[in-house]
Amino acid sequence: MGRPAALLEVGYTGRDHTPVRVSGSWTEILELSAVRNAAAAVLVDLLMTKAKAKPDTEATLALVDFGEAEVMEAFRAT
Repeated sequence: MGRPAALLEVGYTGRDHTPVRVSGSWTEILELSAVRNAAAAVLVDLLMTKAKAKPDTEATLALVDFGEAEVMEAFRAT
């Protein structure tokens, strides 16, 4: 059987209570966190590179086009 969709489930029951359920070991949680952080870094790098390539881009806002193939290529290149 595979891993659950979320290794940490955070609930909200009131102002003073926030239940947290752990569905995996802390090692699994840290490993998954590292994978997700690495994937996010690749995606942000791709988007920043595309934004900087646009000559009319403002410093704080850029609209860039990208496709699934570009994202997959960026992931494969790492």
